[in-house]
Amino acid sequence: MTQVFYSFELLPAGIYSVKVNASGFNTAEAKEVVLQVGATTTQNFTLKPGSVSETIEVTSAPALVDQLKMDVSTNITPQQIQELPLIGRDIADLAYLSPGVKAADSYDPTKNRYSILSVNGQGGRNVNVTVNGVDNKDNTVGGPVMQLPAEAVQEFQISTQRFSAVNGRSEGAAINVITKSGTNAYHGSAFGFFRNQALNAAQKLPNPGLNECPGGQGTS
Repeated sequence: MTQVFYSFELLPAGIYSVKVNASGFNTAEAKEVVLQVGATTTQNFTLKPGSVSETIEVTSAPALVDQLKMDVSTNITPQQIQELPLIGRDIADLAYLSPGVKAADSYDPTKNRYSILSVNGQGGRNVNVTVNGVDNKDNTVGGPVMQLPAEAVQEFQISTQRFSAVNGRSEGAAINVITKSGTNAYHGSAFGFFRNQALNAAQKLPNPGLNECPGGQGTS
């Protein structure tokens, strides 16, 4: 029995199928190995002596804890981007799924058009945004300079604490966005908005003819 270790760098995020074979050993294969943006995925194989025509499929789920990273981060998956509702089609709103993230006001009210994120109580200018590794941060008011359509984004990761110096340029948080790869085939998508007052939450408006007495009891 022998073990060989390999490391593949700069692979784009996606779902991979990994197969290992060697002369005189059984073939081992792992299907649906998920590689997320900003994450390190480990897939181990043990090759046993045997017929080269025999195939072993590894179907165990990946470990929930990544032992090779130390940052506190949340990955927004392609399924979430596609299926969760987005007001204004702004994918940055999905960052609110990460603990410690909330909306903040822009430092420039005239540019309060995109999501300005406050992470762990800090200001929106402390968040660095990159798209495919290229800086996309508005250094004046915070948030992204260019807003990408939801259809163009594959997934993104928001790191709120102890993230790698690779992300740099921020002490608040780092958002790493990757876009979908292009194809030679024509394709597209469509979406629609459906708004009806019948779907709004019931709001009880105060009666201007009734005034509360001191103490909160009775009317006059």
